[in-house]
Amino acid sequence: MQPAIGMRVLHVLEPRIAGVPAYVDALGRALANRGIEQHVLAAAADAGAGTEPWPFDAWADSLTYRRWRRRPVDAYRIAAEIRWLIASKGIDLIHAHATFAGVAARVRHLDVPLIYQPHGWGHLSTRTVAGACIVRLVERMLDPRTDLLLTLSRHEGHDAPPGRSSTQVRPVVDLTGFRSLDDEERQQIRAAHGWAAHERIHLCVGELSHRKNQVALARCWRDCAPEGHRLVLAGDGPERARVAREGKGRVEVVGWRRDIPFLMGAADSLVVASRGEGFSLVILEAMATGLPVFTTDVGGSEAVSLNMGAVCDSVHSVVAAATTSTLLDRPSAERAHRAELTRAEWSVEKAADEFLAIFGSALAMRNAAHVTSRVAQPVATNGTRPTTSRSTQRAAILHGVRRT
Repeated sequence: MQPAIGMRVLHVLEPRIAGVPAYVDALGRALANRGIEQHVLAAAADAGAGTEPWPFDAWADSLTYRRWRRRPVDAYRIAAEIRWLIASKGIDLIHAHATFAGVAARVRHLDVPLIYQPHGWGHLSTRTVAGACIVRLVERMLDPRTDLLLTLSRHEGHDAPPGRSSTQVRPVVDLTGFRSLDDEERQQIRAAHGWAAHERIHLCVGELSHRKNQVALARCWRDCAPEGHRLVLAGDGPERARVAREGKGRVEVVGWRRDIPFLMGAADSLVVASRGEGFSLVILEAMATGLPVFTTDVGGSEAVSLNMGAVCDSVHSVVAAATTSTLLDRPSAERAHRAELTRAEWSVEKAADEFLAIFGSALAMRNAAHVTSRVAQPVATNGTRPTTSRSTQRAAILHGVRRT
């Protein structure tokens, strides 16, 4: 563990069940244990919208909830709130999470370093080609106001705006509640959910959305999965009705659940059909229970080794691999061993130390730039004073991170 540094960080994000708030919550707890003062600006949940405020109060020094609906006027309103929090709380660094928070944090110039982490690029959630092009254009326009871009996987890094370098960081996911179950525990949970002992249960966890691609998964499962293999989708979202319609009795939608670790422990596999991800944290959660994973080639799939599942090139291949794999017959002792290896490799502590180095380098860059601005600089022959470009400052951050 690295020593704590004196700084104040403002996290900006939207409300979701699991996903980004769970990531920020795990990161915030770990950084708080290292002495980092943290503040949160989040969108207030709308009643009945399937979202709820996340309990960041366990570690955040202040919480500010504001309503926003992803409109341009809301971006400027949140930007003003960010500037007010910088002044009133003495914020040293902004950490913007996901697309709209990234937009709001960059529509106006800030006097502190801005770290942007997309958690899966916004254009992946857009249904139309025109919409995706608009989102990409906005990212390119706002990119000059990004001091440091953090990505979670090579997939996400490759999708960055042209000419933009990124720093790949470890995913932050709290796996302490995930473990393998013995045979008796598994049978008790399966019986409680009405899953027959001979049935193969394949779990899909996440928001039911265009990006997660569960509609195509349900359709393919209906047409291609053998009898005796049930697809259970834990989640909710705008595609729920279509998923149920396409599944036609072959799939079960159970909505948002708080017992995901136990569902994973009792299931036979996890299936992921996403079109794109920054890093699919559910993959690590499943592996932390010893559950084999069958996924499309998205961010997070690089964590899946041959003895833990398969990375497939299409949804059809995911269904075929999940329903024919011999990994479904793995004994409980082997599942427990694989689960322990996953928890050791993907600990929150390792990721928190990495973020601490990144934040420290960003703060050092800001202080160096402040000192440089106070020092008299030579006047060039054309009468101007040379300035340090933002690209040079970003290079300084990256250099400092690589040295830690």
